[in-house]
Amino acid sequence: VNVATSFAMIGKKVLLIDDIYGSGATLDFVIKNLSKYTAEVYSFVCVQNLENYNPKYDLPNYVGEKVNGWVVFPWEEEKYER
Repeated sequence: VNVATSFAMIGKKVLLIDDIYGSGATLDFVIKNLSKYTAEVYSFVCVQNLENYNPKYDLPNYVGEKVNGWVVFPWEEEKYER
C-alpha cells in the first residue's frame, strides 16, 4: 500500500477477496496491513481447505466452498497430471 492509496482508504470498509484459503497466513498478513489504514476489513475466499487450517489465524468472514484436501484449479490440471 502506498501513501496515496492509504489516505484514500482511511475510514473505508474493504472487502478482500482471495481464491483459496489454506493455512490462513497470507490472508492474516494482508488484513493486518490493511487494518492500519481502513475502518473495517472483511474477507471472502472462494475455497477454504479445511485440512491446512492453522488455528493461530482468523477464519475468513465469508467462504464460497469448504473442501478437505488440495485444490487443483482447471488452469493447473496439466501441471498435476500423472
